[in-house]
Amino acid sequence: RSKQNVDYAFLLNFCANLSTYYLMLEDDVKCAKFFFTAIKKVLTARENSYWVMLEFSKLGYIGKLYHSTDLPQLSRFLLLFYQEMPCDWLLTYFRKLLTQDA
Repeated sequence: RSKQNVDYAFLLNFCANLSTYYLMLEDDVKCAKFFFTAIKKVLTARENSYWVMLEFSKLGYIGKLYHSTDLPQLSRFLLLFYQEMPCDWLLTYFRKLLTQDA
């Protein structure tokens, strides 16, 4: 789990300035029909509200959407606590630290 946290931290840091949003997917994920449309609808509905992470899957770290501007901070957070717990558990604390309710 420590190596995975470090790997994700480097990935997040690399992706920080590539787009407006970052969606965590893995190479073996099969997306549901109209998944992109569903994400766009949620983003439109939450346009004027504060959010740190939106969840489009309950499977660990898969399907989590972030603002790309938050990625460097998330990367540092994963590196700071990389030996403490798996990254999907750390995400809960990251979201709470940035004051987003469930």
